[in-house]
Amino acid sequence: MEQTDRIILCVDDEREILRALQRSLRQKTDRILTATSGEEGLALLEEHTPGVIVSDMRMPGMNGTEFLNRVLEFAPHAFRILLTGHADMEAAISAINKGEIHRYLHKPWDAGELRQAIEQGFERNQLIRA
Repeated sequence: MEQTDRIILCVDDEREILRALQRSLRQKTDRILTATSGEEGLALLEEHTPGVIVSDMRMPGMNGTEFLNRVLEFAPHAFRILLTGHADMEAAISAINKGEIHRYLHKPWDAGELRQAIEQGFERNQLIRA
């Protein structure tokens, strides 16, 4: 299993969103992995240990909170960020309270705020490791 804290996993069912995330984050990481479903994201976690995981909320099959909850089995220390274009605050608050996510950002995201959240995630991972 590849292990590096400078890996970001982005999960969204829309390929255009994944490409936009890659453009926004290109200089913030050693590697950006992408998946178009929660199932595909979990499969990537069998081979990689990302330091930060960014997931869309509304996806067919497995929504973002379900995916980020499952992530805890594979990468319990990964910094988890939920993105959504919908005003689904109740689900986001529930996920935050259960410890499934660390940050919640709205689409369209502010690139600076997203990069700052990613950097906070990497810094948190360093503190945990130390």
